[in-house]
Amino acid sequence: MDYRTGRDAGFTPLQAIMDVKSAVRWVRQHAEELGADPEKLAICGASAGGYISVSSIMFDHLNDDGDDVTVSAVPDKLVIFAAGMDGVDIMSRRYPELLSVAEEISPIHHVRRCLPQTLWMCGTGDDLYEQNRGFVQEMQDAGNPITFKTYDGMEHGFFNYGRHNNTYFHTTNQEIEGFLRPWLEQAH
Repeated sequence: MDYRTGRDAGFTPLQAIMDVKSAVRWVRQHAEELGADPEKLAICGASAGGYISVSSIMFDHLNDDGDDVTVSAVPDKLVIFAAGMDGVDIMSRRYPELLSVAEEISPIHHVRRCLPQTLWMCGTGDDLYEQNRGFVQEMQDAGNPITFKTYDGMEHGFFNYGRHNNTYFHTTNQEIEGFLRPWLEQAH
């Protein structure tokens, strides 16, 4: 199996990471026809989606063969909800065939300055809270501009529509809007 593509194993986190990069590049390349600003691109990921979003930024060597790698795959802003950052843990539980490369694709094992301005949200009752808190602190110490918002006692997925009478769905949407609006309204 080619671990960089994961093609022999079907859909894998590796392919998902490359798909995020491909999507960011595609939007940048088609911004004019989409009526978008190619320099104002944000991505959001929750749980596993947060893992692949962060990993797409951290691991430069993972790219789809068809991508134009001269086009930046790094978004200008990032929003994350309670993401597992330990690739070794993820692969051990879900993708044992990728254990040989698990540390190589584990953000928690590759802390460095690389993220754009980031809003990171997590409930303190989430099983991933301590991992998220520790990872965010290490990334901040490395110079990453991350705002870490916590929600007391809230569990994994607390922000999803239909939970908690939609209180946190609305609260977190307002938080995201407050994070992005000033940036979107800036002229460049």
